[in-house]
Amino acid sequence: MDEIQEFGKYFIEQYADEEGLLDQEIADCYDEIPFILRVISSYFDYQEEMAKTEFLSSISDDGLKEGVKGLRRQMRADASACVFFAAKYWKIFSAWQKIRHSKYMQKHMEGLKKMEIKRLTKEELQAFARLKDCKIENLYYHGDISLLQKPDKIIALIGRRNADADVLRNANRCGKILAESGAVTLNGLAVGCDTAGLEGALAAGGKCIAVMPCGLDYIYPKCNDLLVANILKNGGCIVSEYEPGERPEKWKFVKRDLLQAMIADKILVVDCDAKSGTMHAVREGVRKKKDIACIVRKQEEKTGSGNKYMIDNFAAIKICGEKALKQFLNQT
Repeated sequence: MDEIQEFGKYFIEQYADEEGLLDQEIADCYDEIPFILRVISSYFDYQEEMAKTEFLSSISDDGLKEGVKGLRRQMRADASACVFFAAKYWKIFSAWQKIRHSKYMQKHMEGLKKMEIKRLTKEELQAFARLKDCKIENLYYHGDISLLQKPDKIIALIGRRNADADVLRNANRCGKILAESGAVTLNGLAVGCDTAGLEGALAAGGKCIAVMPCGLDYIYPKCNDLLVANILKNGGCIVSEYEPGERPEKWKFVKRDLLQAMIADKILVVDCDAKSGTMHAVREGVRKKKDIACIVRKQEEKTGSGNKYMIDNFAAIKICGEKALKQFLNQT
């Protein structure tokens, strides 16, 4: 049974009356299932991959590729039209989402044992000084969780996704210096500064921790699958407060940022805007009285507005070179 036939059967089971008939509005939707399924699949894929520009190039089906492109244009140009579309076909959206989730859970739960995902309960987390006061119920992890207990400093190396070449070089160099100083590099695995920082740390033989906004059976962003493999291979770990099977959602990224600030001993921002996800971690770090530092670029006017804001409002330490960075890392 192909995907359309399978969904058609499910759809009738859910919405047909006792005689197996659909009302006219639902029947009209049913007739359009082949088309709607393509658009819905594009819609959900777009939601999951909206942070990745590489996403379109990974789709082999030209028709689907155009569908995604069209949906992206539509969502940006006329959000109200998308709301109307979702409302008109809401029953199909909901039913299809259930099927996708069910298939996803079945597929990925089968591989959990191989991935060796483990869990620490709220009570077990009390043994970790860095997490003693945390309010999360469970912490899932894969890799060497003892990094959270060791005396080595854990530095949250974070920053913008849409970074230029100079910012990425700075992030990479910071990662190398952290590793050479014996610190553990931590961030959320995002594209841009996070990725460059982790790559720099790994290149220098450093340990890394990645905090995920989803279950650990789903690497986000997908383009960092190999990076995660290298983190684990080098004795690092990935952690999440979300159980396997949970996908990334916007609000989970905020909670991920707060968890980063909780685990880290210090926070180093490469570059960011004043209104950005990075600032969630910074503000939480300030609230928990963590040491905060940020890079100031040689051409100071190019320094991100978030960096300037935390210098002016949070007394963040200015990092203008390697010497200043090493002093920040070594101060108690």
